[in-house]
Amino acid sequence: MANKATVTYDAATVSTYSVAGSTWIGYDDIVSITVKIGYAQSLRIGGYFFWALNGDHNWIISRTGIATMLHLSFYIYRQSL
Repeated sequence: MANKATVTYDAATVSTYSVAGSTWIGYDDIVSITVKIGYAQSLRIGGYFFWALNGDHNWIISRTGIATMLHLSFYIYRQSL
């Protein structure tokens, strides 16, 4: 990263965070969103939400989330036939 932050994905908490010096910030990225949507779909939860999308430049995470949700929905539908 440009600011030399260390980016870490924590599988136990399904979250991503960055640390630069004494500054810490937690957020969702493509990996955490994909895992969370998969979990919600496995429980047949009908939706999910985010607190903020303002950091999703070019809608990359949002598009990945939608594609994952549609793929998993289709998979679950096919399994129910």
